[in-house]
Amino acid sequence: MKKFLLAVAVLCVGTMALAGPNQFGTIFAHDSGLGMTATNGNLPICPQGVIPAHCTEADAEIDGAVIGNEGVFKVYAAFIEGSSPRLMGITWGVTYDNSNIVIPAGLFGNCGDFELNDTGWPGSGLGSSVTWNTVQTGYIVPVYWFAAYNYIGPGVFMLGPNPGQGGMFGDDTIPAQLDAIAGYGTIGFDMPGVPACPQLVELGACCDPATGACVQAPASQCLSPFVWHPEWQTCDPNPCPLPIVLGACCDPATGGCAVVEEAFCSPPSVWHPEWLSCEPNPCPPPPVPTEKSTWGQIKNNYR
Repeated sequence: MKKFLLAVAVLCVGTMALAGPNQFGTIFAHDSGLGMTATNGNLPICPQGVIPAHCTEADAEIDGAVIGNEGVFKVYAAFIEGSSPRLMGITWGVTYDNSNIVIPAGLFGNCGDFELNDTGWPGSGLGSSVTWNTVQTGYIVPVYWFAAYNYIGPGVFMLGPNPGQGGMFGDDTIPAQLDAIAGYGTIGFDMPGVPACPQLVELGACCDPATGACVQAPASQCLSPFVWHPEWQTCDPNPCPLPIVLGACCDPATGGCAVVEEAFCSPPSVWHPEWLSCEPNPCPPPPVPTEKSTWGQIKNNYR
């Protein structure tokens, strides 16, 4: 838990997502094939019912769910087969028409070891964080379960980012390395939903123009003002340009001012990075010229 709280703290600062072990992972919803009355109350809900072997096998539609026999569906994290996922925590959220899709009180729960939810969860527009005590390394990892029914007619239950913390996977390093959730599925009630399965995405160097820092990331995660370079496939050595630092270059002979980089301000001119403009001119004025005179010349001026 402490590891993932560190990850959330990093996320709140707004750092770029790094390409970690959980990159390209998605979350999807799957009908377990159970009505609530068919579940075994002596066992946890997460292992019960139909469990998909792969994201492409997800059943994203629940039909015939009614009050008193709500349809049970589960949320899974999915990772690319052949990768090496190390899932320790997740932040995510839900959106749906809560006047039509109804989740009765108490008919929901996490498949991890700890959860921290927004007040009013699992109401629409709210978020959840789930963590595990041991790292999850499977390609399909159960995250949560719900039992729900549709009150009026067909409707869609949508997975999405946590409204306060975004949608992130955290791994088991300290501090936790974060990967943005790459896709979110939906599940339909008496209508089709759409599973979101992970796909390989082209990576490139994402450059921070303010610091020159580099991380490998897909274009979708390298947002302005960061600049994405698909032609650079590594950050070692760092290919990103260093930031351009400008300052006022003052000419002591004339008091002239020019805003340039330090390399273009040659002695005897003096570079001032603390001055970013020459309007008004911050440079000291040139010294007042004096005329050399002998003592005899001075005395003659007063005769």
